Amino acid sequence: LLCSGKVYYDLLAAREERNAHHVAIVRVEQLYPFPAEQVSDMLGRYSPNAEVIWVQEEPRNMGAWRFVQEQMYFVFN
Repeated sequence: LLCSGKVYYDLLAAREERNAHHVAIVRVEQLYPFPAEQVSDMLGRYSPNAEVIWVQEEPRNMGAWRFVQEQMYFVFN
C-alpha cells in the first residue's frame, strides 16, 4: 500500500488489528517532485507480482490519486 499523510497511521493501526504483517505500507512524504526513483527502488524489493495500491482518504476524483497515477506510469515503465 502506498499512501501520503495521516492515512498512514490508520492503515498501520488496521494492519496491527488484523495481524496482517504480510502487507507493506509505504508513506510517500513528498509528492512533488515525485520520488519515482525511490519508489521504484522500494518496489524492487518485492515480488514483481505484488499488487500495488494507492490509498487516500479523499474520493478518487479528489486528492493526489490522479497525479500519483500518472507518476506511477514512469515507475512501472
